[in-house]
Amino acid sequence: MTAPRRRICFFHFFAFLGGAEKVSLYLQPFLAREIEAIALVPPGKLAEAYRAQGVAVEVMRLLAIPPFPLNLLAHATNCLLSFWYILRAWLRHRPAAIVAINLMAAIYALLGAEILHIPLILHSHDIFGGRLAWPVRLLASRCRMVIVDSQAVRENFGDLGARVDNVRVIYNGLDLKTWNPSAHERATARKALGLPPDAPIAATICQMAEWKGVEDFLAAAEMVLRDMPQAVFLAAGAPYVGGEEFLRRLKAQASAADPGGESIRLRLEMGGVPTLLAAANVVVQASRLPDPLPTIVLEAMAMERPVIGTQVGGIPEMVVPRVTGLLVPARDVAALAGAMREVLSDESIQTEWGGAGRRRVEQMFRAEQSARSVAAVIEECARSAQV
Repeated sequence: MTAPRRRICFFHFFAFLGGAEKVSLYLQPFLAREIEAIALVPPGKLAEAYRAQGVAVEVMRLLAIPPFPLNLLAHATNCLLSFWYILRAWLRHRPAAIVAINLMAAIYALLGAEILHIPLILHSHDIFGGRLAWPVRLLASRCRMVIVDSQAVRENFGDLGARVDNVRVIYNGLDLKTWNPSAHERATARKALGLPPDAPIAATICQMAEWKGVEDFLAAAEMVLRDMPQAVFLAAGAPYVGGEEFLRRLKAQASAADPGGESIRLRLEMGGVPTLLAAANVVVQASRLPDPLPTIVLEAMAMERPVIGTQVGGIPEMVVPRVTGLLVPARDVAALAGAMREVLSDESIQTEWGGAGRRRVEQMFRAEQSARSVAAVIEECARSAQV
């Protein structure tokens, strides 16, 4: 007789589809074999995506966070509202555990978890600065378990003085059926995007934010174009809220480096990532600040594209130098330009490193592996709560 699936509440503060939210969605089809999920989320794209996967959704309406000092009142109110939503979900579904996606969600969920004696699991996808040391230490001490997506994130918890004996590293995983290079031909992708069929193309695909190093990518592109005028450089991604000034700078930089707009192209939207990856010869992740485990790096490797990344956060845990790509120091435009020049000019490197990247994802970053590990942590926490 098959054991009944445990009901688990996935608690989100953000309504948009960021990297952490996408990881949670990636896991759901694989977790569904062992877990019945209930999603507590604000209204928006994330709620719609959960519903599309057949997950029961409880919509939460929390306050937007205003500037200081009103933010303190908003946070306190949201903690109380979150307790009400968790209580309602507990009365309806009796979840065996709450998985809070990222720090703010865990802070809001803590009161309800403590009062109702529901194990709280923090699934953290961030590297924090010193000003957030106290909430990190608090949650590490109060959560039954903390799941992080890279060794770099675990070390960050320790650096901030938090306990790490209950911090488990579980790498994010991909559904390799979705990220299948044979299903996306380069010629077709380039035609769809209006890109030249034979040009060497480097792409960076990320949120259009300063810390993602897009300016460094464009500056390095300008240097490479002096030696490889046939190359094309594509920066694609959605702008973040409040980033209008940065976008103006970015557009001005691209226009100054390539007035005709043929060699350096900005695409200010995030859709069609498999097509963007299929069109590229190499993918660049030029993050300036520690990036926990950027999903786009895994997606590029799964699509057999070599990756050039910076030596920050969890990127070195994915990219093996001269096996699956290259690593360069953050903010080092000359080193980035040299790396792009090397990979773009050698098709044999592209093929060899791209294939090795796919094999590395198959070995270490499969969604099935990640889901099994997450489910095991949830089961361990739920069982310990019954003792």
